[in-house]
Amino acid sequence: MQQTRKMFALLHAVLFFMQTGFTQPGIPVIKALSRNVDVKDGDKLLKNEWNLSPEIRPDIYFARDPTHEKKITFYTDVDSISFHVLPGMN
Repeated sequence: MQQTRKMFALLHAVLFFMQTGFTQPGIPVIKALSRNVDVKDGDKLLKNEWNLSPEIRPDIYFARDPTHEKKITFYTDVDSISFHVLPGMN
């Protein structure tokens, strides 16, 4: 019985560290049920401009005409997120 409790505690600890290891604190996340994303890049709304790739971490979008400050907004089927970007910003 005590051996079972120890195994359960060990399994719980491993799962906890696996879960926390897969997330990167500070990186914004957008929710989506579909991979298709509309992007408002500055003043232009681009339909189905980008496809999410959850297997790529982080999944990076490269702004069009990155020569001036602008706002970029991503719209999925269930969520949206916006960023202000500057030239040369990583």
